Amino acid sequence: MTTLREGLRRLVERLASESGEPEDAPDPAFAYTIFWTKQVRSWSRERQLRVHQEVRKLVAAEGFTANRYLRTYLIPELDDLAHAGASLTALLRVLDAFLESQNLEGSEVDQ
Repeated sequence: MTTLREGLRRLVERLASESGEPEDAPDPAFAYTIFWTKQVRSWSRERQLRVHQEVRKLVAAEGFTANRYLRTYLIPELDDLAHAGASLTALLRVLDAFLESQNLEGSEVDQ
């Protein structure tokens, strides 16, 4: 069990770090990718395109940080929750893959 003093020390260190995240925290990229893949599969192509456009704009914006856990970014087209930057970069990669796959499938049908 963690003592109150130890818990406060950890909290102060976390808040003092530049990103607000512990340096030894695990990288959640894989988990974010799996989560977003499950979500995007159920979306219509129109929603995929709409969310893709908004996420791409946010990720390209000056000041965007792909922070691992701090949920600081809102995208109304996505939902009403705040998301971590790393989560949104994972979502962008998933959407890129889905949209590219759909385009490839469409071009194969045309041939």
